[in-house]
Amino acid sequence: MKSLNKNRKKWILLPLFVLVLLYSQCKTGGNRPIIESISPNWTLAAKTVSITIKGANFDYNCQIFVNNKNIPTQLINENELHGTIDKSITELSLTVAKKEIPIYIKKTIDSSFMESNTKTIQIRHTPKCNFSRIIYEGNKSKSIKEVNLLTGGKEYIVLLFTEEDNSTNKITKKFMISEDMGDSWKAPQETTGSLFIFNNNLYNISASGEIYKSDDKGGKWTIIGVKPVLSGKPFKEYLRWVGDSNLIFTHSVRESDDSLFIKTYKSSNFGKSWELVSENSFDFSGYYSESPLKPSGAFMNRNGAIRLEYTEFYGREEEGLSQVSFDGGKTYKTDEKAFTHHGYGYLLNNNDLTGVLQLWYTGFVMNEDFYYHYKVGTKYGYTRDIKKLIPSFEGNSPIARLDINMENHYFISRGNMMICSYNKGQNWTKPQEFLNSFPEGSKLFPFFSSTGDCFIIIITPDNNLLFSKSAE
Repeated sequence: MKSLNKNRKKWILLPLFVLVLLYSQCKTGGNRPIIESISPNWTLAAKTVSITIKGANFDYNCQIFVNNKNIPTQLINENELHGTIDKSITELSLTVAKKEIPIYIKKTIDSSFMESNTKTIQIRHTPKCNFSRIIYEGNKSKSIKEVNLLTGGKEYIVLLFTEEDNSTNKITKKFMISEDMGDSWKAPQETTGSLFIFNNNLYNISASGEIYKSDDKGGKWTIIGVKPVLSGKPFKEYLRWVGDSNLIFTHSVRESDDSLFIKTYKSSNFGKSWELVSENSFDFSGYYSESPLKPSGAFMNRNGAIRLEYTEFYGREEEGLSQVSFDGGKTYKTDEKAFTHHGYGYLLNNNDLTGVLQLWYTGFVMNEDFYYHYKVGTKYGYTRDIKKLIPSFEGNSPIARLDINMENHYFISRGNMMICSYNKGQNWTKPQEFLNSFPEGSKLFPFFSSTGDCFIIIITPDNNLLFSKSAE
């Protein structure tokens, strides 16, 4: 009888235990949340980023924690959560190239909670890059000299480059178009002009000054404007696109070996009509006098900044000087150093000009590289408020390119190496993802689009073109 009562008690207690267990599961929200994946799994520093977490056992009691801080969380279903990481959480020291920060989920009911497994997201200053691949096969009889990259938002990109015949020195300009952001490329086409993209249309400024438009990515071209027709033989003319439908045209006439008369015109309708902006005369006789002045290049940007550059020989040295305008060519000031012969410049906005100046010493193998930043604010029109010696690379090859991304991070490439600055040239570092990634003897050219994508064009020693872009 006692045995029967004992068994009866067991059967009574078992349902009670199950009820308590079920109650406990309900009170704590059920099973422990599990993170299976996080997308994206990396982000640029100091950026607000939206993430998607996929896994299991999610409900309205779940909260995402990033670097031990809770973030806004949205339940999509029991297998998906969305969250927004504020840029204050993704800040990264300028002395650190990248770091991993933890992400986990807390499921809370009343005063108790369950914590998920922990995953990480990577914070970095520079975009990840996919492996490079050949997009153009050259040959040893020709050398690829220059490259440039144009982007039409997320629609397409255009690669421009020049080839020089090693026996005849003939230079040919070519361009290639990709409609899937570099995954595939159309066959190269030849051009004699310079190209730009606006509103997903492709434009070409010919060598003789006609402006053509293509609305089918280079298939058909229609002439829509021409440069101003001026009397007399010009010393040098520059016709540049400076954003939207605006073009800037500068026309210089030599008055003597050391003086120039420069006219600046502006068009707001792709060259259909032109407005005379200014007429300026410059006397350079106080700078150098051993040889006549010669033009060497021009920079212009969409905010009205213009930089016209010239060189003269002083003994065995080729010296540079330039005119700088920050008001669309209405007024110019003379600067003693030119970027185009000794380095590269970059016009940021109306008030700022950034450049890399390479100083090569005659009779020496060594050279020094300086980073310059110019700012308006003195009676001379601008000041050099930063002059910073750039740390040396391996080897003595010239700097290939300076570019600046949307966060004003500066990238300088030389040979198959690259350095970058996250604080306007005060400090420089080598991005780890670009070290030992490309063939020995290659030249790197970094480009940054308005959408934040990073593209790298590589010229190999055997004159092939490689393409690499930031990873998704």
